[in-house]
Amino acid sequence: MKTWIVVAHRAGAKLFSKDGINPALQFVEELPYPDGLLRAQQINTDFDSSSNIAEVSPEEHKEDLFVKILSVHLNEAELTGEFDKIVLVADAKFLSKLENSISSRLSAKVLFELKKNLAKATTLDIQEQIERAIHGLPGRVA
Repeated sequence: MKTWIVVAHRAGAKLFSKDGINPALQFVEELPYPDGLLRAQQINTDFDSSSNIAEVSPEEHKEDLFVKILSVHLNEAELTGEFDKIVLVADAKFLSKLENSISSRLSAKVLFELKKNLAKATTLDIQEQIERAIHGLPGRVA
């Protein structure tokens, strides 16, 4: 069984693979999103400030855009059978947005979720955090 581990944050995501034979995480790809690091004054927005749409900060808007990009990428990978199960790792806010953006087919393949920002963690640190989280805990982990 092939499992993907997705470590995401507002400025990108790293995807790793793990199979039942090899316990070590294997790097699959990185999806950088440098716009996620921009501050409000650096973002050229086309928002109409007089509109009645609920206001979101420019930073939040950029994060929402990346969530959509990432969910499309993961949904396509699920459809092409690139993995059997998936583990989602991100801070609680990003993870909540991602959960609401992925397909129901993909959601059914979520082995568990780790609500933690591991964006700057090494591959070994990520593997250790995941092992600690799943050790003896079935289902989704908060």
